[in-house]
Amino acid sequence: DFADFVRRAGRAGLTVDIEDFDASDILIGSQEDLRRTFAAFPELGHVLDTGNYLFWTNDVLRAQREFASRIRHVHVKDRAKDDVTRSVAAGTGIIPVKKILTGLQSANYNGWLTVECFGSTNMWDDVRRSAEWFKRSSDLGNSYGQLNYALALQRGEGVGISLCCLVGSLAC
Repeated sequence: DFADFVRRAGRAGLTVDIEDFDASDILIGSQEDLRRTFAAFPELGHVLDTGNYLFWTNDVLRAQREFASRIRHVHVKDRAKDDVTRSVAAGTGIIPVKKILTGLQSANYNGWLTVECFGSTNMWDDVRRSAEWFKRSSDLGNSYGQLNYALALQRGEGVGISLCCLVGSLAC
């Protein structure tokens, strides 16, 4: 069963993390779903997807604070102002990306950030614009130290293009 899987992973030095998904045909996606799941499986970590809480009309900043100790990876996703189902370059949509990153810093998060443009009408341009946004956001750089970034292009059916960043001094 799942509980046994999570325990075996822990004994092997691995973590099992769950993302807040943005689809109505899944078992776990909303903040309430995650709350119940984390209560049932205390060892689980969280992959915070900044754009997916909007699907459930949950407040991503509230979810970030509630689950701060569980966050092990972050998908930085922004959503279009005119179509919240569409992803756009980080910092250009309606998701409070800067506030989220500042909140992560306050919670001493020092892990991976993956800029996810899955669902964008032009993923390549949005990945580039996301990289430029991170470079221009010098206050984020000053807050986090050096943000090293690399383009990680994944092509194939159902696979998006990502920009991955590591907070700190290591490159991905």
